This record gives sequence, C-alpha cells and structure tokens, in this order.
Amino acid sequence: MIERKEIELIPKEIEAAKSKDTLVRRVRLFGFLFFIVSLLIFGGIFAFRLSLATKLSGLEEDSAQEVAGIAQFAEIEAKVLGLENKSSALTKILAQRDYFSVVLAAVETSRPANLKVTGVTIQKDNVLITINGETASYVTLASFLQNLVDDGKGGKLFTNVILSSVNQNNAKGTAEFVIEATTKKDGLKR
Repeated sequence: MIERKEIELIPKEIEAAKSKDTLVRRVRLFGFLFFIVSLLIFGGIFAFRLSLATKLSGLEEDSAQEVAGIAQFAEIEAKVLGLENKSSALTKILAQRDYFSVVLAAVETSRPANLKVTGVTIQKDNVLITINGETASYVTLASFLQNLVDDGKGGKLFTNVILSSVNQNNAKGTAEFVIEATTKKDGLKR
C-alpha cells in the first residue's frame, strides 16, 4: 500500500515566521503591560511622596506654632518666676519687719473708756514701750494697768508693766501718767 503523506501547502519558513511573529507580539504585549504597570507603580509612588510632602509641611507648620506657643509660655514663665522671687523677698522683708500697729491695737483693747492715751513711744530695740496719757480716776488707771498684762487684752503683747510716774494736773482735774511696758520677744512680728 501506498503511504499517504499529507502535503503541506504552507512552507515551513512562513510557519516559522508566524510563530516568531506571535512570539514578538507576546513580547511586545508583555513589554507594554510591564510599561503600564511600571507607570502605575511610579504614579503611585509619586502620589504617595506628594501626600507625605503635604503631611510633612503640615507637621512643620504645627511644629512652628507649637514652638511659638512654647516661646510665649517661656516669657510668661519668666514673669511668673520673677514675681515669685519678688513675692518671697517681700515675705522675708515683712516677716522681719516690726508692726507698730500691734502695739497700738494692744493699747486700744486695754484702754478703759474714760482714759485718754496721749502718746506711745517705742524704743529702738522694740522691747520697751512708753505710754503717756491722762485720766480723771486712779481706779481707771489701775484698771488700765491690769488690762495691759491681762492675756485677754494687752497681755498678748506685754510681759511687764510699770507705772513710771503720775502727776496730778489740778487745772484740768486729771492725773497725767507715764507707763513703761516690756514686750514679749518678737512681739511686734506677725
């Protein structure tokens, strides 16, 4: 029997060219797809970089505002520290200071109604106080002396009271007196 062979009408070179053409098309398609994907990736990276740059500029603005706020608070803090130093200095000065109003208040709370205090002299050491005045009655004067050492009245300040002198003024009908009182240690401090 005769073998049958198929006759190929298309030459092998054309078929090889077609297969090469298909391969070239596929390589072109792959290259085009690779280009598109690369372009998309590059675009994504560029967009991400732009987004980060925008966020960074926003953060820099916020940082600048915070630095300005901190600088403003630094000025306030310096003022507060200055005021605090001045306040502590004033407190020290006032703690060391003698308050003569304490003497006047103690004399006033000890003074009976019909006794007149004409002067109060405080010695330099603030321990000895001289009280001058006048009264119509020796009983009132004795009451005043007792009140000066009474803890409920002048005794908060005075430890010892001495009647230094008494003179009768017949023209006025009063007795003029001088009292020397000793204060407690740091009695004039508050």
